Amino acid sequence: MRRWLPINLIALAIGWFILTNIGNAIAMSDLAGSPILALTRETTRISVQSPGMQPETGEARVLGGAGIIFGVALRFALHDDSVVTCKQRFLSLSCDGGWQPEQAPSA
Repeated sequence: MRRWLPINLIALAIGWFILTNIGNAIAMSDLAGSPILALTRETTRISVQSPGMQPETGEARVLGGAGIIFGVALRFALHDDSVVTCKQRFLSLSCDGGWQPEQAPSA
């Protein structure tokens, strides 16, 4: 029984690595196909900076992104200096602080 423990742990690590990379690839593909256009909360709608462009007045500025378990996280700076983090895991997109992402329709 003890000799199977290292084999099981290695298999778990390999499976975790594969699923994390698949989740990240799916998340990046989904964000590339339908990018975040705006962040909304109740009656407030804040447009998001267009990729490669300088942010206009009142637009949320993209601070950057990072790979997370099974996906990717994007950080946005709002005009009041607060920071919103949106996480995409596989095909599920959510933001913190009660913000809802508004995405472009998929092609």
